[in-house]
Amino acid sequence: MVKKAAERSSQGELSDHYVKRSSTNASGDRRRGGWQEHLPQSLDDPTVRRRVKTVLDQAAVHVENNFSDKESEVEVEVAVEVSDALAAFQTPHLPAPLPTLIGQSRRPTLLIKHALAYSLLVASSDLLLPPTLTELPRLVDQRPDRPRAASQALSHWRRLTAYLHPAPAADPAFLAHRSACIENRVDHFLVAFEPWLSSNPAADRRANLIAIFHAAADVSYTLFSQPSALEYDWAARPDGSLVSLPGLLKLTDENGSPLPYAHVLLQPAVVSSF
Repeated sequence: MVKKAAERSSQGELSDHYVKRSSTNASGDRRRGGWQEHLPQSLDDPTVRRRVKTVLDQAAVHVENNFSDKESEVEVEVAVEVSDALAAFQTPHLPAPLPTLIGQSRRPTLLIKHALAYSLLVASSDLLLPPTLTELPRLVDQRPDRPRAASQALSHWRRLTAYLHPAPAADPAFLAHRSACIENRVDHFLVAFEPWLSSNPAADRRANLIAIFHAAADVSYTLFSQPSALEYDWAARPDGSLVSLPGLLKLTDENGSPLPYAHVLLQPAVVSSF
């Protein structure tokens, strides 16, 4: 009887030990909640708006400081030389090919802002984020039988992936690859729009543009890790106006459920004459 009592006592102590271990962390502090508290948390709307607007403002200032709306038309032979380079910065939101538009434009800097913003925020997303973060959403969007709860599932998937996948800043190999891609993209941009350089461009314009691309990469990762689905507003206006800098829309709530209507976090910069 004494032996059985001792065994029960020992088992009780062992049970208590496991109960205590399960409610404390490695430092001995009591856990404050479940595993979901470790996932990236939702940022408030003003913070998201400010981070995106900062990058767009930097892009706009870069164009204003280094490019100009030259009165004289760019020579045809020069335009032909840079035509292929300009075509690489074509966007689906322009009413005609970029080489044609910018050659005829009275305000080419507006088109340059448009091309730079699109390159920073959309066209370069595959370069600025690890493939693991960009491939699945694209596959889901391309499915003709898109799952009914795809928005909710992707909301959880983004946060889980941001938590489990090494952050770009913690992956030296990816950082080196991203830096090389950014430098290549910047060099192509500067070649494409060289005919519209101002008479006194900044000596550090290349380094400045590289820094803006890195800032855009950080913003892209921030938006990816948010539970709400966010989208840039490039939509064409009925009057043919150009979106020189995009707006930002929130499409779902924090559970991934579609909102009744898109919530405008940032208004686009729209110009009627370009």
